[in-house]
Order: sequence, then structure tokens, then C-alpha cells
Amino acid sequence: MRGMYRSGSMKRKKIKTPKRTVLRFRRKKGGLHACAECGAVLHGVGTRKGKGSTPSRIYGGYLCHACVRKRLVESVRS
Repeated sequence: MRGMYRSGSMKRKKIKTPKRTVLRFRRKKGGLHACAECGAVLHGVGTRKGKGSTPSRIYGGYLCHACVRKRLVESVRS
């Protein structure tokens, strides 16, 4: 087994072939992005290892819409 396959980040699956049982490897799925303040799942961003785009608004991909609204209201009031 090559060194890159020995890490815990690779998923192993046993496949039965006519001659022998072999191991197939693939990368684990990444987790979902979460809001930095409240921990809610950020919609429209994608998984950590996948390719996803972030929203074009302020704090896009970092805070959820509710936390962005709170910050904007606090900045206007002060």
C-alpha cells in the first residue's frame, strides 16, 4: 500500500473480485461550512473539500444571514 493511502483521510472499501478481495480507496467527504458566530449551516457554500462559491454579500461564506443582519443593525445604531 502506498504511503498516501495509509492516512486516516482515505476511506477504505473491500471489493470482492473473482480472484481475491482487494481494497479500494477514496477521499472522505468534507463537512459543511458553519457560521462563525452561531454555528448554523451556511447554505450555498458547499462542502469543505468540494468546490463551492461563496455569496457575494458582506461576510459571505463566513456568517449566516441572521448574524450579518445583527452586525449591520449594531453598526448603524452605534
